[in-house]
Amino acid sequence: MPCKRNILHRIETATERQADGECWVSSYATNQHGYVVLRRDDMRMTQVHRIAWEAYNAEPIPEGLIVMHTCDNRACFNPEHLVLGTYQDNILDAITKG
Repeated sequence: MPCKRNILHRIETATERQADGECWVSSYATNQHGYVVLRRDDMRMTQVHRIAWEAYNAEPIPEGLIVMHTCDNRACFNPEHLVLGTYQDNILDAITKG
């Protein structure tokens, strides 16, 4: 089930927007892996970039896929920087980018 708009509103109000095309990073703290994690409406803890992908695309993340950052900034939730892929896609992307 896609996340509801109120959590996206919480994220957006804690974000200072940058110039077009740049990363969107909220003022919420990141976890030890560099991701911003918040409690969803259903009380599950979820990474903000996953919440953003579901909200801006109005659909759940398909089973077996992950949300990847084209910008390589784990705290970013700019929907222009988020793409779906497999774990293997993510590993190949990391190897390609060094």
